[in-house]
Amino acid sequence: MKSGLLLFCCLLLVWPVYAQQRVVAGRVTDRSTGQPISGCIVLQSGTTNGISTEDNGVFSLPVTSSAADTLSLVVSYIGYISQRRQVHLGDSAHFGLSADSKELCDLSITWGSEAGLLSGTRYAPVGAFVRVYSSRYMPLISQFQASYQTNLNKNNAASVQIGLPTLHPGHRLTLNEHLNYQWLQAAPRNFRFRAYSASVEAGLYHIGPVLAPDLVVGGGYSNLSELRNGERVEITGFGYTVGLQHALPYPIGLWVNVTATRWPGYWQLQGSAKRSLFGRFGAGVNYNQLREYREVSFALFRYFY
Repeated sequence: MKSGLLLFCCLLLVWPVYAQQRVVAGRVTDRSTGQPISGCIVLQSGTTNGISTEDNGVFSLPVTSSAADTLSLVVSYIGYISQRRQVHLGDSAHFGLSADSKELCDLSITWGSEAGLLSGTRYAPVGAFVRVYSSRYMPLISQFQASYQTNLNKNNAASVQIGLPTLHPGHRLTLNEHLNYQWLQAAPRNFRFRAYSASVEAGLYHIGPVLAPDLVVGGGYSNLSELRNGERVEITGFGYTVGLQHALPYPIGLWVNVTATRWPGYWQLQGSAKRSLFGRFGAGVNYNQLREYREVSFALFRYFY
């Protein structure tokens, strides 16, 4: 049953590659500095089909089938002049936005979000998550993300991530900082885990839409409590994190994140991959492993803006 569910969800991720739906991918940057713009709204002109750019400014937008090889995209972000341009389907489009000296009206798009359902294959089959980002209503943070999964009994998994404003120490170097909280409880393993950490994603961008993987580094403090030979054992201490994240280009179109954290006496391995599907919808898969705990979760979500 579990293998069938895994195959079905993998087909959800791969099927759009072979379907008739076509994709426009690319990146949005500040024209004067060359730095990426996250949370930027990319719309297919004349439709409600759109998507928001990721932290490094990249996007991958499935578009309505058309006999033409080009279509019009509208790119908007608070504080910048909106841009409309014809792009070729299947190509990588690079949008450079110019700052707007005029004050934008209150109807400008200033926020975006993702919300969806989560289903674990082993411990926590029921769950949901939400991600919100805004340039006006959350001036001190760039995004807020929270998730919760449960088996409606004693198995629980929760996480919270807060993104701080992006730093640009160099012309092509961008730093995205995050504060993270994790909570896990698995009754069959007599296991409880809590961790507080901070991480930095360092992105080095080349000229044009070509992207290099982001390097993820960080550190934090954890508390692991488990039952061994009838006795409760606690392991606490500081650890460090290393990893990579990357947006794979069309036709794959996946956003992939992989990290490894060394806690006192054991490793925690985490990974995630997500892909836009039909218009404002998307699907993804998450993996989390530490000691005897292993969980694969699938996500179905929708974009809002």
